[in-house]
Amino acid sequence: MSAWPLGTWIGLFGQALIAAALGRFARERLAKRALKPLGPESWLLMIVVLSVPLGGITLAGHLRGLWGDVSITTLVILALYVIAPNALPNRPARFWSVALVLLVALPLYGPLLLPIPRMQRDLYWLGWHPESLLLLLAGVAGAAAMAGRWCPRWALIISAGLAGFACGLPESTNFWDSLVDPLLFAVLGWIALFPRACCNDTAERCVHPKGRFPQTRSIQT
Repeated sequence: MSAWPLGTWIGLFGQALIAAALGRFARERLAKRALKPLGPESWLLMIVVLSVPLGGITLAGHLRGLWGDVSITTLVILALYVIAPNALPNRPARFWSVALVLLVALPLYGPLLLPIPRMQRDLYWLGWHPESLLLLLAGVAGAAAMAGRWCPRWALIISAGLAGFACGLPESTNFWDSLVDPLLFAVLGWIALFPRACCNDTAERCVHPKGRFPQTRSIQT
């Protein structure tokens, strides 16, 4: 196991973080209150997923084979949700969630799930030649900064994905696999369809329908 490449360990750890985040989300919904970071359900689920074998392969390995690795961006978001939820950025507005799903997720993953013909040089192909994508991201970031709509926390999370790609952390060498993944777009789709279901009324930071944060509640155990 010590001979596994770093990308394999990151992929397995990502599966453990998915389990921990789902456990925290379920417990918060059942308790109807925000919880302290790294609760017992998070530790327990991470240990089980990383250590319990099924047929000689850990649960993390089975999950990794089922839906693949998460991106570095999603890895950071999951880690923040489990370890430091106060550091999470505001959830994206419905407009941006829908836009990202339609403009990025559908071209990337649509041909795999829907009867959509895949072109020889499609959006995923650009991930093997990311120079134009990096220029596009730089232009969007510059325009957002000039318009006064710069979101520092989201910028840091996206920068982590770019840094992970530059350092070769994921096993995949495609640019998109460091920045996005189906799980991230599934959450964005959920936000677009059920925006009020993403935050409890008694949660620590509740999102106002117009995007404001009108109240703060104390975290309970």
